[in-house]
Amino acid sequence: MHGHLGLTAFATLLCGASGLVTSSPGAARWLVPRRASRVVAPVATGPGQPRARVPVMNSKYDIIQRIHEEGGAHGLGLLSTEDESFDGRHITIDGQMLINFGSCSFLGLELHPELISGAESALHKYGTQFSSSRSYVSVGLYDELESALSQIFRERPVIATASTTLGHLSSLPTLVGLNDAVVLDQQVHSSVQMAAALLKASGIHVETLRHSRMDQLERRIQKLKTNHERIWYMADGVYSMYGDVVPMHELESLLERHEQFHLYVDDAHGFSWAGKHGCGRVLRDREQHERLVVAVSLNKCFAAAGGALVLPTQAMYERVRHAGPTLVFSGPIQPPMLGAALASARLHLSEGFAAMQAHLANLVAYTNQRFRSLSLPLADFNDTPVFFVPCGIPTVVYSMARTLRDHGCFVNTAVFPAVPMKQGGVRFTITSHHTREDIDHLAQIFAKHYPRILIEHGGSRTMLAAVFKRSGVASSLGDGVESMHAAAAGVGDSQLRVRVSATIDDVSPTEWDQLFDGRGPMNHRTLAMFERAFAHNEQQSQNFAWRYVMVSDADDRIVAATFFSIGYVKDDMFAPAHISEHAEHLRLEDEHFLVSKAVVMGSPLSLGSHLHIDQSHIEYHAALELIVEAAHQIKAELGAEKVLFRDFAKQDELGQPGAQLELISRLGFVEVALPNRMLLKTSWLNPVDYLNRLDSKSRYNVRREILQHESAFEVVAGQASDLDEYYRLYQMVHARGRAINVFMLPKKLFYEAFQHPDFDVLSLYHTNEQGKRLLVCFMLSHYRAEVYSALLVGIDYNAMDATARPSPYKQALYQTVQRAHLLGANTIDLACTAELEKRKLGARPQKMCAFMCADDDFSLRAMANL
Repeated sequence: MHGHLGLTAFATLLCGASGLVTSSPGAARWLVPRRASRVVAPVATGPGQPRARVPVMNSKYDIIQRIHEEGGAHGLGLLSTEDESFDGRHITIDGQMLINFGSCSFLGLELHPELISGAESALHKYGTQFSSSRSYVSVGLYDELESALSQIFRERPVIATASTTLGHLSSLPTLVGLNDAVVLDQQVHSSVQMAAALLKASGIHVETLRHSRMDQLERRIQKLKTNHERIWYMADGVYSMYGDVVPMHELESLLERHEQFHLYVDDAHGFSWAGKHGCGRVLRDREQHERLVVAVSLNKCFAAAGGALVLPTQAMYERVRHAGPTLVFSGPIQPPMLGAALASARLHLSEGFAAMQAHLANLVAYTNQRFRSLSLPLADFNDTPVFFVPCGIPTVVYSMARTLRDHGCFVNTAVFPAVPMKQGGVRFTITSHHTREDIDHLAQIFAKHYPRILIEHGGSRTMLAAVFKRSGVASSLGDGVESMHAAAAGVGDSQLRVRVSATIDDVSPTEWDQLFDGRGPMNHRTLAMFERAFAHNEQQSQNFAWRYVMVSDADDRIVAATFFSIGYVKDDMFAPAHISEHAEHLRLEDEHFLVSKAVVMGSPLSLGSHLHIDQSHIEYHAALELIVEAAHQIKAELGAEKVLFRDFAKQDELGQPGAQLELISRLGFVEVALPNRMLLKTSWLNPVDYLNRLDSKSRYNVRREILQHESAFEVVAGQASDLDEYYRLYQMVHARGRAINVFMLPKKLFYEAFQHPDFDVLSLYHTNEQGKRLLVCFMLSHYRAEVYSALLVGIDYNAMDATARPSPYKQALYQTVQRAHLLGANTIDLACTAELEKRKLGARPQKMCAFMCADDDFSLRAMANL
């Protein structure tokens, strides 16, 4: 591991660098010069060493459960209707009749008498099911349905599937070759991504592209076609969350310019209501290109069940029909719904169908007009019946949706992971069952309550516009009602004030150190050194801006305070090592690949509690909200893309959950699990007493693995004369560091640390068989206010005897513990990773977490395909 930028305090923390050891008694020689010099370097694992335990984001499903539980608490999830029958326009939930703005049956055909008659007829003729794989035999209704669907799609061959998802799972593995490449639109439907994951597992190249970025797509086509037979771009015709549409004209141009380029479009939300005979949003204005495959749903506007694949050639049809996995091994659409689907197809081909489409189109146009007239934002103004009102974090989405429900309107909530955490919103649909009065009612509720709800949650349309800028949709947020939570205004009737400084020099040393001295490397003069070290370096990734945020009340009592470093991070910092290896390879082509600017609580080399909260103050919740808002304002000011709050203990000293954790998570942050922090109290009198206080197994291991080899090393405290040699050891470690992947630290930092009184360095030397004295390991630590914080370690992996080498890392850990006790520390923070080795030395784990809030989920989607 190797450290960099805020996250790097735990990215650089002493990962296990131990090797095989044998032991023999002896004593290390300590040389303590009168004035100590200092040195820094982070550590990495290498061949033959235990893999470091790296922080991982909590299970996606844990996060989904928490968010949906919050929605359930608002009465917005896992609901059931109480109606004895449906009229298409209303549903009843908890005794309340609601106008239903949540249906995808856009044309309202689910109650059409011809579809009901078709289902009843098939039911009476063929029963409830026909239980056989289609590879053996199909109900004859299938042939009739596929023939009718082929007419809708201008005689292209069509395969009906049990669902759109199962259609993807049949077509993609059979159509995409092993030497093909797949490019997924960032917002393509999860069912396509699921099928693409199977392609990736079979060795096919799969990557993710930012939403609807045709300029980037063409560059990727140019690059990929040199080594791949075909390049497939997979997108939605109408994107299910935001309701925006695929740029088909630009894609057609790419098809004409690049013979290897192929398109696969899921038009599930565009089928039926658009185009002649309902052929869909994608094909309504064009003939199907010979390299375009379209998938549609029979389960939405078509008002039946199943899906369909529209193939451009007979050869593709035969390939999928004969070899598609889910066509061979899955069950069919059952007879009643085949009857309904066939009736729907015939209705689509009838002369009166265009009038049904026109009626819906008029309602959609009216909805757009009403929202424009009331200056209400939509993610995209277009002709689709899917609408999305941007709200931001889930709490705001739920508040708006609950308000709409309280006023008689049922809508859908679009929250993480369907959309990025901060790009949530209220999703509603228009169907032919609605009236203009229904639409007026919905729009008026939005107009009255949307600004208020944003303000109550510390948001504004301008803030949302900045967040949604990266979504790839034409958001109409623009100028709107601004937040009442301006940095100096406080929350509601609060008298809290926020002060933001760009340098520690503008903050009183006494005031700052009263809050943060003794928490780790974050006292005033240490931060002043960090500001110097991370400025004016040649590499952009080694330079950071700083912000110090303090919230005080009317009596100048500080209620909350923290500090942030702002700079570039690798998005794969916490990804598995093999993903980081792949990312590094791609960075040889594009140095900006999966690199983003972040606002990170803390500094590049700090660890500990970076957030001061006075929980005895009546307004400490409001103060924490202002800290969060200040972080987002800093992000906007400096053009960053994400915010990370870090190093929170999951439990306090009494074993209770940290008071701030739940509140932070409800402010739009995703919890990230960090490695345990390893802490040790120095309660022993001397090294012998220390050893006796260990449990018997640990005592045995320390004697065997460390003390038995102590004489193999010369330990020098506080002396680091050769900057280049220390930096060389650091570079060796950095080169192996993929367990936590960060940028190289600047050499300037080493020079600054050498001169700084708050840093302590231990250097381990070994004399080889030729009598040459070699620096083999060093450990940098920070010591203030009786707290000794081990930060970074560097190792020369090549210097020791490869056949029977004692571990310099284990020795350095032990000597660090003894050095801290010698200096008078009462707490030793051995940081994280290498937990087993630190447990042997008496350290005990403290569960830690961080909280991340990103504008965009592109990096997560992209890493999923590395």
